[in-house]
Amino acid sequence: MVFYASTFNGQMLSHQDWESKYNELEGILSADDTATANPDIWYHIGYDSPFTPAERRRNEIWIPQGQVDETNVVSA
Repeated sequence: MVFYASTFNGQMLSHQDWESKYNELEGILSADDTATANPDIWYHIGYDSPFTPAERRRNEIWIPQGQVDETNVVSA
């Protein structure tokens, strides 16, 4: 699976915080004629503990490229 991703810092306290970062990435991708993002699905992740200062936190938004086809998933 291939993803488009955006990395940023800060404290994400609500779904709206995450959604605003998703909208930023989706806007960039929609302006790019070569991007084939699937805007129906997106993921967010925060890597740090709640006690990490906001300016040092690492967060990401992931949007899959193209259609997500679960038949391509490899299981162990």
